Amino acid sequence: PELTVIEPELKEKLLDYARNGGKLAVMGVHSTKLFANELGVVFKRTVENSTIDLNCDGFRTSVKTDFACIEPNVNTKTVGEVFSTSAHETKNKVSPISTVCGFGKGMICGVYFNVGAYREWRSSYFRSFLKKIINVIFTPAVRIISKSNVDIALMKKNGFLCVNLLNLNGEHSDRNVCGFDDIPALRDIELEIDFAQKPEIVRLEPDGSDLPYVWENGVLKVKIDKINIHSGVAVK
Repeated sequence: PELTVIEPELKEKLLDYARNGGKLAVMGVHSTKLFANELGVVFKRTVENSTIDLNCDGFRTSVKTDFACIEPNVNTKTVGEVFSTSAHETKNKVSPISTVCGFGKGMICGVYFNVGAYREWRSSYFRSFLKKIINVIFTPAVRIISKSNVDIALMKKNGFLCVNLLNLNGEHSDRNVCGFDDIPALRDIELEIDFAQKPEIVRLEPDGSDLPYVWENGVLKVKIDKINIHSGVAVK
């Protein structure tokens, strides 16, 4: 759910994070309105429950959701745009879908539609679209190169960097499904991991087998043939 109100103390903590070099992403029609001044935009109108095409860097996907039409200030960069497909709208560019602007030593990104619509419009295209937006301000330490439905969690243990990989395949979002006969395995998962020095050990867990890799300029590249439910890459 989106924020419709925010305590002044919490808002100030988030803004201090950005002022000191952090990168803050604010998503949703109502949440972004709470940060309009800091995002450097003026809200023109809100369109509810409309089918729209989202475009970012030539990549498009459709979703039915609420979105806000905004006008960016001169120093605010726009990322992507909304094309409406509803009958009451012309199928032309309606508004930027996202903006980025500097704030102190950091940055603030605004996304002006309800990303919670993913629950009803699940697709790899939707995930890839959001990834393209977030990558404008943030480069994660682990990046999925292949198109894989996988969740990543980082941890450190006994001198190892551990990359936990969880298979998200399955009908988890379908309220009519009470159990699973089968969860399709993930295959051919390609990862890039930021690792400053050439590693001595790259191991696939829990089976403990050595994992072939390529390391160059502080980036470790690995490929995992198959993940049934959960696997991990341990690097040292």
